[in-house]
Amino acid sequence: MKRFQRPGQIVALIAMTIAILSAIHSFLTLEGALLTLFFHALGISALSVLVIWALARFLR
Repeated sequence: MKRFQRPGQIVALIAMTIAILSAIHSFLTLEGALLTLFFHALGISALSVLVIWALARFLR
């Protein structure tokens, strides 16, 4: 993976990842508690990697 040229890119990646994860959490209600556990188990790490990869390609 290519190193980031500017520190602003790292800040943007972190901010976007946090924003997407918080959006998922606010979207899922108490009725979706099992879905939330499913996201915790399978989705969040993969989603974070995907978001960071896509933004790294976009900001390059």
